[in-house]
Amino acid sequence: MAELDREHESHRMGMHTEQLGGRSQQVFFSAAAEANLTAPDAFDVDIEKAAEIDAAELTPSAVNARIRALMGDGYGAITIRNPGAKHSMGVGILNRLNLTFEGSLGYLAAV
Repeated sequence: MAELDREHESHRMGMHTEQLGGRSQQVFFSAAAEANLTAPDAFDVDIEKAAEIDAAELTPSAVNARIRALMGDGYGAITIRNPGAKHSMGVGILNRLNLTFEGSLGYLAAV
């Protein structure tokens, strides 16, 4: 392996004197602290409680409003049928949820 050029200008400027040993990464949350993994305004949902939405005749905004209403009622498993390749369905959900789309999705779905 090639030896570092100790005559390089960066060595003369003292740029290689910092000791990096002993440093650690700061931990911001623990996976065991379940309360930290949900948004403060998240709905309390039951994954066993299921609902379906037929999106064939609905706009993406109407579908998203219906998803939020169902989550507010405690539904934790929601299936969207006939999405029709519409864009922006199921976006901005900061809640635990089993969201399933049956059909073709458009861009920016479920992000």
